[in-house]
Amino acid sequence: MFRRSDFRAVHADPRILIVKVTTPSLKGFIHVCHAPYHRHPKIDPCKWWSDLEGLANKYPPIIVLGDMNASLGSRHGVHREDDGVFVGNFHPAPSEAEDDVTGRLLYQFMINNALYAENTFHEHEGGYTFAGNERSHHGKKRIDFILTDSTYHHRADRLWVDYSIDTHTVEDDHFPVMLQIKFQ
Repeated sequence: MFRRSDFRAVHADPRILIVKVTTPSLKGFIHVCHAPYHRHPKIDPCKWWSDLEGLANKYPPIIVLGDMNASLGSRHGVHREDDGVFVGNFHPAPSEAEDDVTGRLLYQFMINNALYAENTFHEHEGGYTFAGNERSHHGKKRIDFILTDSTYHHRADRLWVDYSIDTHTVEDDHFPVMLQIKFQ
């Protein structure tokens, strides 16, 4: 279904990779991000999010896969566009704290680019998609997200966390979030 020539990197830096995809069933830009946390000693999160916004203007994302280091807190169903809300009802988990500075930046990015936080719209196989655990510095909150535009939001079929993948880390504070999308 996919060929190597269907994918071309159009931007790459240590925290953002943008790939142009040109297949019959998937066309557009996929962003892969690692956002700085709000107290990062060397990277200003406001500038990072502003830079990402500039790249999104140049390369409008259809899918964003990210370690966003941000919590959306209790934002769900609060912003409506023509076809729905950007944050679903399977968020937040009962113990999740309110959003933080980077959470507000993430949410604004979602609104500006009409992106849906997919891991908040689907009941998760295996429980909520927490990135953190009691031993991690994140605590119990979701900081990893799959965002999609409306086309792929309406094709999203299933979402799960794959705990079977060995992440080769001492602390398991990130597990792969998987999203199945129906292609026509």
